Amino acid sequence: MATFQRPTRSASRLWCVGAALGLAAGAAGLEADDPQKIARRYTPADRERDRYVYVPFEVPAGTTALRVRYEYDRADGQNTIDLGIFEPGSLETGTSAMRGYSGGSKTEVSIGEHHATPGYQAGPLPAGRWDVMLGLYRVAEAGVDVTVTVQASASEAD
Repeated sequence: MATFQRPTRSASRLWCVGAALGLAAGAAGLEADDPQKIARRYTPADRERDRYVYVPFEVPAGTTALRVRYEYDRADGQNTIDLGIFEPGSLETGTSAMRGYSGGSKTEVSIGEHHATPGYQAGPLPAGRWDVMLGLYRVAEAGVDVTVTVQASASEAD
């Protein structure tokens, strides 16, 4: 069973800023069906510091389905970013908080109460702070911009 490192102190500071922004969005009335678009830039130094980075996002109460999509420039194979998702709780693999991992094989995944993309677990979607785990497998010298889009919905499509 693999263990992923917790964010470093500097990453924790960035998370605090992101969490504050997320809480502000929640306070501003974030509801299911409001897409959350989160942009991050990573460099080879980020990859050396933390192989896995976490991008927090909020899941509002009443959510029954999530769609998570990520995009980045693959730069002819110089960039490879992996994808995983955690619900509120531990950021360790093998725990019930890990809802799935697809490596770099998928650019979009869905998790619902009754259905999920292969490699991800269907089930109730608790409200609160979730995390997209990005694996910085390869990062070009020029760096890479990654955009994560999260769509929460109050109705699960069959």
